[in-house]
Amino acid sequence: MTRAKRERNARTDNWELIQQWCRHPEQLLYESIRPITLHSVSPAERVQETGLAESTLRRTADTFDELRLSLSNAGVARVQAPDQTLNALADQALERISTEHHASIHQGLALLQQALSELTEEVTEKGTSTCTAE
Repeated sequence: MTRAKRERNARTDNWELIQQWCRHPEQLLYESIRPITLHSVSPAERVQETGLAESTLRRTADTFDELRLSLSNAGVARVQAPDQTLNALADQALERISTEHHASIHQGLALLQQALSELTEEVTEKGTSTCTAE
């Protein structure tokens, strides 16, 4: 069994521990606003936890929200481009598989595509990421 590349840490909202675990200033900045952007904690409340300036937390959270919203349309375009590429690759792969298996493969791909579409819709509605490390 291979060893994990990174040490796993339990989730925490303890600011002192978060500061120790963050290796990059960008990560620390994100962690400072994460409760504001994801859990609707007020910047004033987060000031008490972090000791950072309320104006900095408020401005950074606002910028983060603006960027997240502005990237939504770009994200849709990024999803559609690989979808077209994957369809072309799937067609090429099907040419190498005997025709008796094509129906079951198409059915499986349709189910996968439906599940991915539903997941994308859920993420878009919630405004969250499905990529979590737990």
